Amino acid sequence: MKNQAANPGYSSELARLRLVLDQWLTENDKGIYPEDSAEINYWVKDADNAYLQKMKSFNLPVDIQDEEFLKWWEKRLKVDNGKNNQQNIK
Repeated sequence: MKNQAANPGYSSELARLRLVLDQWLTENDKGIYPEDSAEINYWVKDADNAYLQKMKSFNLPVDIQDEEFLKWWEKRLKVDNGKNNQQNIK
């Protein structure tokens, strides 16, 4: 995939899509800013719980270091010299 936003050949399409996005935001984005702190806290807690459950299902510590987590994924995906042989990931 190549980002074509800077390509002059796509400048008119980029301008058109920006207008479409701006119009959609004006008509449909009904978000309230700043968001209510109770709602933020709810979703932070929800994300934390989801993370804890996923790590438990992987039988991994929640405080695993990035390097160890990467090694775990490489082993799980059987990454070999840049070749990726994915197995079913839940």
